[in-house]
Amino acid sequence: MNTRHQWPREVVFRTHNISINDRAYWVRVIAPLQVYDDVVVRAEARQDNLVIVTTANVQALALKLVEPLVSDSEVEAEIDGQRLLISVDSSSEVELVRDGDKWELGEYAPAFPQKGQHTYGPWKQVLMNPFVVVYGTIGTSEQTEWNLQLARLYAFNWWYRANGRVQVVADYEYEALAWPHNVVLLGGPECNGVTAGLIGDLPIQPVEEGVLVGDRILLRTDLTYKFVYPNPHNDWQTLVLIEGGTSLEAMKRLSSTIAIYSGAGFPDWMVWNDEFKLKGLGGVAASGFFDLNWCIDPTLTFWNEELISRWH
Repeated sequence: MNTRHQWPREVVFRTHNISINDRAYWVRVIAPLQVYDDVVVRAEARQDNLVIVTTANVQALALKLVEPLVSDSEVEAEIDGQRLLISVDSSSEVELVRDGDKWELGEYAPAFPQKGQHTYGPWKQVLMNPFVVVYGTIGTSEQTEWNLQLARLYAFNWWYRANGRVQVVADYEYEALAWPHNVVLLGGPECNGVTAGLIGDLPIQPVEEGVLVGDRILLRTDLTYKFVYPNPHNDWQTLVLIEGGTSLEAMKRLSSTIAIYSGAGFPDWMVWNDEFKLKGLGGVAASGFFDLNWCIDPTLTFWNEELISRWH
C-alpha cells in the first residue's frame, strides 16, 4: 500500500487562483504579483540544511520548515538566487516578502486590503464561507418587496442546492450581527441602508445618469449592477456582494444571477440591461475582475462597445 509523504523534500506548486488553492505541503502562497496569472513555486529542502526556492508571479509566501526537512534552528535559504539566513520555529511558518527584486523576511502587510485567499473573488466566493443576506427597506414599498423576494429566492436556492439554511435580515437589523461573515446586500443605496453607508467609497456605484464604473459612466437609466468587494465592517477580512438596479425593472433582473450552482461563470463585477435575457453574457454591457488592490483594471475589463454605442 502506498502512503502519502507528509514532508516531501521537493515541492512544485502551480495555481491560477489562490482562493481555490494556496498551498502544497510546506509551501503556502500569500499573495501573487498579478491576479489571474499563473503562480509557480518550486522548493527543495536539501540534506545540508539548504532550502532552494524559485518563484514566478509571487509577492509573498510562507514556508513551514520543520523536521525532517531541516535539522537546525537556523537554515540557509536561496530564493530566486538571493541568499537569506532564516531562524526557524517548529510551531510556525516563515514569511518571505518581495520588495522589487529583493526578498525579505517579515510579515506581509499591504497598505490597503488586497485580494487574499478568502477575499479574492469572483462573486461566487461570497457563498463559500458563512454568509448572511441583508435586504433593503428604506426605499419604496415595491423596492422593499422585491428585495425581500430576492432574499427568499437566495434562501430557497441555498436550501435546494446546498441543503443549508441562510440567515435573512433587514438592513436595520444588520448592526446587531456580531459574528464575522460574508454579506449579500440586496438593493442599491436608495433602498438599502447598509449599502448606502458603503457605496460612496466603492469603485462601482449608481449615479443619476446611470452606473459609474471606475472613471467611466455607463449612460442608461435601467441598468442592473452586481459586484463583490472586501467588507470594511469586518476589517476587510470578509466579502460583501452588492446587488442593485437603477430602476425597479432593473432590480428584478437580479433573480437570474444567483450563482448557487456548479460552474457558475460570473466575474467580480457586471453591469447589464434587458439584452442579457436574450443573449446571456453576450448581452452584458460591461464586466470584469478587480486587480490585486480591488481597483478596475483595463486589462481585466470587458466593455461591450457595440451595445453601449446603440444607447446613444
